[in-house]
This record gives sequence, structure tokens and C-alpha cells, in this order.
Amino acid sequence: MNLRGETGTSLGGREEGSDRQRRDRKREEERGVKKNGQVTVKKPPPRPTPDSTGADLSRADQPEPGLEHCTALAVFTCACEELQTALDASGNEDAKGRLSALHWSLGEAPEVGVSFMECVGEQMQAGGRMLAPDLVEDALLSYDLTKSCAYQSRFSRESVLRYLHASGDLLAQVVNSARSCGIAEGNCALGKVLRRVTGSPDGATLARELGRFKDSEEFKYVAAATNRMKHRSFLPGSITASLNEDWSSVSVAQVTGGFTHDQGGYSASSLEELCGRTDVLRGLATRVLVEVMTLGVQTGVKPVS
Repeated sequence: MNLRGETGTSLGGREEGSDRQRRDRKREEERGVKKNGQVTVKKPPPRPTPDSTGADLSRADQPEPGLEHCTALAVFTCACEELQTALDASGNEDAKGRLSALHWSLGEAPEVGVSFMECVGEQMQAGGRMLAPDLVEDALLSYDLTKSCAYQSRFSRESVLRYLHASGDLLAQVVNSARSCGIAEGNCALGKVLRRVTGSPDGATLARELGRFKDSEEFKYVAAATNRMKHRSFLPGSITASLNEDWSSVSVAQVTGGFTHDQGGYSASSLEELCGRTDVLRGLATRVLVEVMTLGVQTGVKPVS
């Protein structure tokens, strides 16, 4: 598992001074310090305690001191790295494998998907400068470009949603294995792990953090979107390009359309909102992993298969 927050995926060359290059430099600065071609994540300070700060850490929406300039991905990555160290010491290889899958599903995979969506947006923005002067040929090329970008955008958007949904089961598997809850692998799910840790003498805080992840609006959204795609019907979405008012530039919007699932209705959301949901889930998962480390991990006992 690459715990530096880097995917190692090349998405092609970039023009010097391009918007994408500037965004990538900003992300590197947010994630850490680049040294000898490697990115080292800036680790957050030690987690404060209520005794030392007087803060109410039971509030999920309250930022912890010293973390305001760290991205959710960097903090989640640090938590995974620290838990992996604890699992190394305990010899719990089963939990390590599940943690690696969780880090990919909630950490790196969404980053790759969003990067592809940004690349698709840049294709749409640059497309007008590559079309033919002949009107008919121009229309055909425009159609082909739009169709290709729509497919790429849809694939990336749906992949991110599916990975985010999978992170719920993977988080449950990590807790089940690291804390030796004893739930069979095939029956392990967030709800069952939540009930198991709720019944343990020292599991109140862990149960609370797991419940926040499970009951969050962000997880409910990705669960509904994924289940609709898997079991019901096509999930609406679009990618559109439009000239700004002064005709000086092109704006691209990639949108997941509104939908209903079971008794819930969900409004359309943008790429930026998808990124926001991802960061919220990373933050909630981080709190679960920190509590697992606080309680201590169990030695390697593989759950019943």
C-alpha cells in the first residue's frame, strides 16, 4: 500500500504553466514536502485530549487543533500508516490486508477517478481549438469529442461512487479483524460490527464513530447511488461545456443527476460536491481508525470464513 498519498498513475504530459500543473503543485504542497522526487506527508500533531484542551472531541464537525491546513486525504493516510505500524507489531496480517484495501478504496482510488474527470474536462475545454473549419466536419468532430468525454466522465464518476460505497464494508472488515470481533468474513458489514462493538465493555467510543460513518448523509448518498446503479437503473449524469459571457474561455460542468432510491430523493451534484463528500468520509473513517489504535489491536486471528 502506498501510504504517501500518491497514486503512481501517470495521466499524460502537461503544458508548462497549465491550470492542471498549478493544481498539482498545490496538491503537493497540501499533502506534504516534495524531496528527491518523493512526497512525505506532513503528519499532524498528537491527538489532543479533553483534559489538555478543554475541547469537546465528541463533536464530529469540530476541527481538531493543528489539522486545519492538512487535507482529509493526508490525515486519513497518516491514520492508515500508524495503524499499519501497530498491526505490524501485533502480527495481524489479515487486518493489514484489509487496511490496504480500505486505503485504496477511500484514499487513492477516488483521487485517480477525480484526476481522470479533470483530464476529461480539459479535453472539453481544449476541444474547440482542434476542430475542423468545415462546418459538417466540425459538427462530426464535436459530436465524437462530446460522446467520448461523456463516456469517460461517466466511467470515472461511477467508479468513484462505487469505491466510496465499498469503503464502508472495508472499514467494517478492518475493525472486525483488528479488534477480533469474530464475525465471519462473509457476514461482516457495518451494521453487524457496530452492534458487536456496542456490546463490548470498552466499545462505546468506537461504536459512536462507526455509527457516525454509517449514518452520515455522505455515506447514505453513495450507498443509494451505487445500489441504484447495481440493482435498479442508469444513474443520470452529464458533462457540458459553455462559453463564458465574454467568449474568452470555456467552462465545463460534470454533474451527477438527481435520482430517487427506495424512499429517498437526492438532488443533482457537481464534481466539487463529490470531492466534498469524499473528504467527509475520509474524516469520519480517520476517527474510527484512531479509536481502534486507542483501544489497541489484537494479534493476528483470521475471522471465520
